[in-house]
This record gives sequence, C-alpha cells and structure tokens, in this order.
Amino acid sequence: AAEVTYSGDVFNAEIAGFVRDADANFGAAGGKVTQSQIGLGIGAKLSDMFDISAAGSFGNNVWYKDSTGDQLLGDGWEASAAIVATLSDSVSAEVGIGYSTYDNDFIVADTTDTLAVAGGVYWSPVSQLKMGAQASWVSMDDSLATQQDSDALKAAFVTWWNF
Repeated sequence: AAEVTYSGDVFNAEIAGFVRDADANFGAAGGKVTQSQIGLGIGAKLSDMFDISAAGSFGNNVWYKDSTGDQLLGDGWEASAAIVATLSDSVSAEVGIGYSTYDNDFIVADTTDTLAVAGGVYWSPVSQLKMGAQASWVSMDDSLATQQDSDALKAAFVTWWNF
C-alpha cells in the first residue's frame, strides 16, 4: 500500500493504492486472488463559503456489494464529487453524488451499477458539537436477469462530539 498527499491553503490532493493477495472463497472458483486498487482525490476551497471535492478509483478483484446485498469480487471503477457550503459560523450544508460500476469475476455478464446522491444540513452551536439531518438516495442496477434492481431512500439525524 502507498499514499501521497498534498495539503495547502486552497488546494489538496491525494493518490493512494494497494496490491495484495486475498482469499476468494466462492466454491470451485475459490482460492487466492491478487487485489489492486488505485485512487485519486482532489479538493479546493473556492471561497470562505464553498469547498469542493472529487475522487475516483479503479480496482481489480476488489470487494463490492450487488443489489441483493451479496458481497462479490470484481473489477470496476468509482467516481464521486461533493460541495460543502458554510452558511454561517454555525450552519453548513453539503451535497454529493457518486457512481460506480463493477463486473463480477466469477459470473459471466454480471455488472452492478450504483448511483448515489446525498446531502445534509448541520448546526454546530459549539466547536465540540455538530448536529444535523442527512438524506440519501441510492439506485443499484444489476445486469443479471436473476438479480433485482433496487432503490433506497434513507434519512437520519446525526450528532458528532469532538473531544
């Protein structure tokens, strides 16, 4: 595994990756596989009010989940972007989007595509506490006829304590 990062006042970036041997216990297809993944992320402070970020990765023989929740091994890529707005000294909001596509190594012609959109509004009355509401929508599409496509909408109230 390796990682290189840069962090400045306005711009930050990171590149990270790994290569490792792992067990792939899928019956007759089980055994050792070599997994690898490389990713790049960048971020920028547009102003005192807005920060943006984007990231992407490519992977070979990496773990992912399909629309049924099964954990599979495959090749694929992911990309995401987000924007955070500081609305006041104590209120912030964020919105992000992500997309991934993976091909299962052990099932012919099985591809899982996932699209996710999420956002939240947060209030921080003191530096040690942040509270907020979040919501996300995730849509998964499996190309295999026996799999079910799925859509999920979730919402949550969250609290962070900083010590």
